[in-house]
Amino acid sequence: DMGQALELPEPEDGDPMNALENWCAGFVDVFLEHEDAWLEVNEKETADLLVPMLTLSGLFEDEDFQKVRNDEKLASQMSDAIPDSLTDLYLLFHAPD
Repeated sequence: DMGQALELPEPEDGDPMNALENWCAGFVDVFLEHEDAWLEVNEKETADLLVPMLTLSGLFEDEDFQKVRNDEKLASQMSDAIPDSLTDLYLLFHAPD
């Protein structure tokens, strides 16, 4: 809302992927509690924007998610996509077209 890029929390244990997985898991937990409300605005776009968080949360045993998490380059790309995905989610819900 202020035109600044989002920053993810810094790891407390020195392991950035562990911190990111914990943050994503918390985010996905909140999403799942209110899934119907999240998906009623624009289900396809919302689902697409949630992919990085869903993938890196470690909550799903989906083979494709596991492949991405096990590939350092792909996991890094997903991680890098999170701030833009969060910004786009915010805009989707608070500033639709």
